[in-house]
Amino acid sequence: MQEYDAKLVIYSVSDNSVTLTEKLVSKFKDKYLEVLLSSNLAEIELSNVDYLIVNLLDDHQNLNEIKSMVNGLVCKIVVLFPLYIKSEEKYVTDIAISELLEINKNIGVILTPELLGEGVKYNEHYVSHDIIMQSLVSERIKISNSGTLINSITLNKLADSIVKETFSFGIAGQVLALVGPRRGVKSFIVNYLGATEDNIIMINSVQMNVEVNRTVSSKVEFSLRLAVKATRNTFLEKLNKVESSLHSVKKKYTFFCQCNERINHC
Repeated sequence: MQEYDAKLVIYSVSDNSVTLTEKLVSKFKDKYLEVLLSSNLAEIELSNVDYLIVNLLDDHQNLNEIKSMVNGLVCKIVVLFPLYIKSEEKYVTDIAISELLEINKNIGVILTPELLGEGVKYNEHYVSHDIIMQSLVSERIKISNSGTLINSITLNKLADSIVKETFSFGIAGQVLALVGPRRGVKSFIVNYLGATEDNIIMINSVQMNVEVNRTVSSKVEFSLRLAVKATRNTFLEKLNKVESSLHSVKKKYTFFCQCNERINHC
């Protein structure tokens, strides 16, 4: 029977985080931790838990609910939150994060940039995802002239950082921002998507982003080129499935029309 050194709970309510959760389970089990998954913390006896990972990357609105859940817990808590937030869809404020840290001194927050890599699902709020999908659907790519920088990370690097910071005492009471290799949108398109200048359309909209304040930053290096390639392949699979589904629907519709025409003819 497996002997564990401690117990860890990963809380996530979204199916979009399945791949990240799988990686975390594997990495934490290698550290001899018993890992439990939950979409409802009320069902788990948290008094016996040593570590709690709260994943809010896909469920930003759940912050107030988390505040009541973590109040009074003595285990170490790591909260995952997106690093860049569109100001017109502000999911979290500096005040909200500060309040979370004040509730429990065992909490540390990891602000996470846009995810790229194999198995990453399309997220319309990510600048990188939007322009990669545009490049797959059409050669013409529309970008804002606001000078937005793309800050990204792979699932593997994110999982490694989460494991490292979970066992670190430094993150407790702090907001840690993971900062990957930043590239301008135009540079990203030319260097990593191979688009020519003729296919880049500049638009005058302003990309309103707010960088949430953090206590400390951690630079994460990885190959952006490989991450973009893996993401493109994943998105291609999704597009192929959609096209296949549309083709099937079209065939059924055509068959229905033909049958209806024959009936009317009779």
